Amino acid sequence: MGDRAVVGFADNSRTPQEQTLFLYSHWGGMTIQQDVAAALLHAYPRWTDPAYATRMATSYIFGPDAHKTETGFGLSVGSFAMPDYSNLTVVYWEDQEVWIRNDETYEKQVSIPFAGFIHRHLPASMWA
Repeated sequence: MGDRAVVGFADNSRTPQEQTLFLYSHWGGMTIQQDVAAALLHAYPRWTDPAYATRMATSYIFGPDAHKTETGFGLSVGSFAMPDYSNLTVVYWEDQEVWIRNDETYEKQVSIPFAGFIHRHLPASMWA
């Protein structure tokens, strides 16, 4: 088993999978939810603007030097590489929720409001 991670970004929970932007990483599967929580916090000023919020969140996850390497991350609309874990984290900006979805059926397993997701996955020193 590797440590691949997949996270999706969409306008709202009615957005079909085919219109969802997926970020794929060769590593970070164990920490993807913490990474998404930190990216949400970073994108807070634009939570109501899905296009800018997605840019801010993906840029945060990529990090400042991602553009200098050939491998590491990929982007795809509508489809995703299979992660090494049995679920996907999907961000819905207009709903201000993060859903955990099954990677095979794409069925929702749980939904968590942004603030609760951040509080659950980041130490208070980062958001207090």
